[in-house]
Amino acid sequence: MLSILYREACCAFGCPGGDHLGQRIAGRVVSHALGSYRLLCRGYYDESFALTRNLGEAANLLFLFLWEPNSLSEWRIADEAQRKRDFSPIKVRLKLEQLGQPIPIDETRYGGLCEVAVHLTPASTPQAHNLRGVPTLGSVPQDAGFLAALNELAGATGVCGAGLVQLLDCGERGKGIMRAAVDMLNNVGGVDLRRLRDLR
Repeated sequence: MLSILYREACCAFGCPGGDHLGQRIAGRVVSHALGSYRLLCRGYYDESFALTRNLGEAANLLFLFLWEPNSLSEWRIADEAQRKRDFSPIKVRLKLEQLGQPIPIDETRYGGLCEVAVHLTPASTPQAHNLRGVPTLGSVPQDAGFLAALNELAGATGVCGAGLVQLLDCGERGKGIMRAAVDMLNNVGGVDLRRLRDLR
């Protein structure tokens, strides 16, 4: 999935011209996903979850563009204040709910990623991705944390790939991107952040 999106982001199959919006978003997805993967491989699970949360925001926005095409035009011409007001992560999720469409990264998953990896709470515990919930500092391998971070990343990357097909406007290659996205999503394992938290 990442190899395909990387090549699309770099116009490896030929430059389509235009403003390269799809390519630029694909590049952001690839960069965040690779960063998240490198962090989780080194035992920095909280930091990996934080980048994966960013992918979740992108996935929801891409699916809003898919189900409500006018929103893409509005988003393109909006200034920063209007984008923050009308296209914040919560506004995007609420719009998808109003449309009655599936939400790639729902409120529970997004909230869990925020609470564990981004926002400080009174219960914040660093790198406690093990069955006993013991906090750790630095690069400490934790099997459950590794699997949860990897599966969250794979899920978010897969839905981003599926959501990017329309923006990349890459003809027949779009079918290959969709196949890779579906294959990735079908192979996401059962250990995720919610399951890890439930086991404690």
